[in-house]
Amino acid sequence: MSAKEHKPTDLTSIYRKRQKLLTANVSCLTHRSINETVAWCYEDINEHFRAISMVCLCTGWSVKKLLSDSTSVLTHKVANAELVGLLKSSWSFPEFIPSATNEATFESTLKEFYVLFPFIFFHSLKRMRQHHLDPDDVEKKINQSLANLKNSAFQKVTINRLQKHIVQTCHHFSLSSSDIDFIVDKDIKSSPHSHYGHRSLGSIYGGLKRYVESLHANIPNNGLSLPSIQTSSSLGGNRVVSDQTVKELLNFLIQRCNSQGSSLEQMKAIHNTYTTFVISILQLCTLLRPIRMNPVLLNHFEFGFKSLVIQDKGARSRRRIPICAIGQQILTNYIDYLHALAKKCRFLPYEISKNTDEACKSEASFFHYFGESGIKAYTPNTHTGMIFGQYYDLPKNWTRHKVKTVLLDAGSPPAHIKRFMGHVEDFEFNEGKFHTTSYSDLVRVSKSINNWLHNLGVENWKPQI
Repeated sequence: MSAKEHKPTDLTSIYRKRQKLLTANVSCLTHRSINETVAWCYEDINEHFRAISMVCLCTGWSVKKLLSDSTSVLTHKVANAELVGLLKSSWSFPEFIPSATNEATFESTLKEFYVLFPFIFFHSLKRMRQHHLDPDDVEKKINQSLANLKNSAFQKVTINRLQKHIVQTCHHFSLSSSDIDFIVDKDIKSSPHSHYGHRSLGSIYGGLKRYVESLHANIPNNGLSLPSIQTSSSLGGNRVVSDQTVKELLNFLIQRCNSQGSSLEQMKAIHNTYTTFVISILQLCTLLRPIRMNPVLLNHFEFGFKSLVIQDKGARSRRRIPICAIGQQILTNYIDYLHALAKKCRFLPYEISKNTDEACKSEASFFHYFGESGIKAYTPNTHTGMIFGQYYDLPKNWTRHKVKTVLLDAGSPPAHIKRFMGHVEDFEFNEGKFHTTSYSDLVRVSKSINNWLHNLGVENWKPQI
């Protein structure tokens, strides 16, 4: 036999090959490893390295961030006199503040957000921070202490793997990826939550409480728990309206149309209100930005209202967005309404019939309204201030904030939502061959929107002419 055939077996290469056959990430710590780590930490909870290891495991924060001078560590007493540790989050959200001139101004919210951790580790963490130690040295010493706690024959328990445990198990505790981004204090700009999302802070704290309780299941009377915190606060900007408010807005428009008469002025008022209703549905279905320019033409729609070609923020925002079934039905009703309106207005002022015919031939804006000085193009920016602005204080892009929240809660992938909304970064090509998001992915996002509209009770409605 040759020397090559007698070459010793490379165990590392065999292990790497077997990694590819596993159904889970090998960096995930096993349940046994977590139990051993928690038990090791509770052998001496006053020892600084063990305490900081548990805080990393409970919150997903890094050692460097926990020891940073920019991080605030506080305590709070809840209603039942229980104490809880607080880590001040870096997240903040802009608030919409309407002014007297109907122009929107934005100010950074004064509200502060905190991540909870068990109070039993507060004093050890505070003393560790007072020493101003080098985080790299601290992390190295913690890893040396954890060296005897092995996840497998080839891997050791490390502080980095303890941090990732909450991310890898969050779905067991009804925590979404956006919730985890907040808990681990990920950069808000790189999170799918951003300032569009809206989430109950109480539900996040509830999921975090269940996660922390799962860590000490085998260690009785240890104090490793979080108190129940009742809060009505929400994580996100105040641009996101509730489902009930969306119902009220749409029903408000329907009732205004039904309460009008049959005179020429009343017919104009019905047209303006109905067009506002249709554009609201279109914005909810496609997340079209409320722009002042580039009115929507009929030939922007494709395949009988099955999709819409949108360019609402420069050339890079150009995209073809599928329209859900409910939106298709309402748009089909709208063009039938325009034909009926043109027919009825043949012997009324000529401009009404002429403009309606042009809209149906893509020679004029598909959406138009009757103003005091004549017929004008109805841009997505017009309707919010024209009708809603008289009764509701709404930001003009409330539809994008609301629907993104709905999609995040429905579990739609953030990359697909981003593409659907037209958020395109530099060097990305919309639906190009080098982009992973396909049109079928956008169709699935559209179906989620359709399910939400159906649950809201949105009807296939149009006024009588």
